[in-house]
Amino acid sequence: MALVGGCDTVFDFDRVPDAAIDAPPDAPPPPPHCSPMSMLADDFTAGDFLLWPGHDTIAAIGGRAVFDTSRQYQGLGSEYFYDLEDSAIAVDIAITGTMVTNDYVALELTGRYGQLLMLGVDGTDLVARIYNDNNPADELVRVTYDPAQHARLRVARVGATLEFSVAPPGGPFTLIASGPSPAWVTYVRASVQVARNAGSTFGVAVDNVNGGTPMGAPCHVQYLQDDFEGSMLGVPWIRSTPYSGTLVQAGGVVTLTPEVSQVASITLLASALQDVRGGRFSVEIPQMVDTQSTAQRLSMFVATLDNKTVTLSQENGTLRWTKTGDVQVGSIPYDPVAHRWWQIREDAGLVSWEVSADGRTYAPLGTMPSIPGLDRTSLGIQVQENTAQPKAAILDNVNTTPPP
Repeated sequence: MALVGGCDTVFDFDRVPDAAIDAPPDAPPPPPHCSPMSMLADDFTAGDFLLWPGHDTIAAIGGRAVFDTSRQYQGLGSEYFYDLEDSAIAVDIAITGTMVTNDYVALELTGRYGQLLMLGVDGTDLVARIYNDNNPADELVRVTYDPAQHARLRVARVGATLEFSVAPPGGPFTLIASGPSPAWVTYVRASVQVARNAGSTFGVAVDNVNGGTPMGAPCHVQYLQDDFEGSMLGVPWIRSTPYSGTLVQAGGVVTLTPEVSQVASITLLASALQDVRGGRFSVEIPQMVDTQSTAQRLSMFVATLDNKTVTLSQENGTLRWTKTGDVQVGSIPYDPVAHRWWQIREDAGLVSWEVSADGRTYAPLGTMPSIPGLDRTSLGIQVQENTAQPKAAILDNVNTTPPP
């Protein structure tokens, strides 16, 4: 099947160097102290931007991320959401040239529903602000920007307090502002944003995000549970991407509906990285996409940061289990009753593909040796289509077991 971009790739996530894939085997703690912001780290020596999708024309030069001086707006943003609770993000930002009114360079942390906090340069001043739920900005500090003393920026949550700090190159951080922390900082994305006034050509280079060494562990997949009750999709799924379609939670289920005659890719996507070692990723599928068409496919996947994949999918009435590169391990005819529940599981060095009629007793489809990187994975369920008569998929009960 070749729907998106004319190829068989179901998804394409950011990657990290092999040395950063396998975390220590210590069991990660339960939320809210897993997937800390300290996991986001990069010194840009590899020059590959694998942690920063959509980096546009930002280039890796001399071990730094160098922004394009000809662009009015640019951003270097993280793919995954992290928890700032009892954690921090620090970054070196070197600004060359002159900034004027309406020029902007800032470290930003964005919440799940558009909330934002920032520490950076606004015109000629260093500013720290918090934007809560569409309310006016709460400006915590404004001082004259000093490129030598403010070369390093740090935002941390310590207990119930947000702390904003600055430092010179190689020097210790000095607290310049603090305030009560909003609850939404437990799910945030990090970015460095640049906006240039007409005619401004100042330079920006970013380095040493959290010192370049990741610390901490992702949440274990056992904590990713959802029966989709409630009126809106929960924060564990705010990375979800309804391209050319809709993804709606209502009536205790999630419905993925493609647009008619569009190349659609609608994905229910976990917000944070997940450790699937010794765990399972399961889902109930009350309604499947068209089983009589090669123009629709439903896929369930586990993807490591270096793009190794484990996938279970249905297309044209065939249930397939595949590994990296869409290499088929096995297939059988799809049965909507016997295959109502899908599961990908890791245990004792083996990955298993499994199905169930009732969500309690699973039958194995196949196994393969576990792959490196299962401690940091992206999990999702995706509908792809390109047809004049698309059929929606309905999902329910991620990682839950129904009562007898």
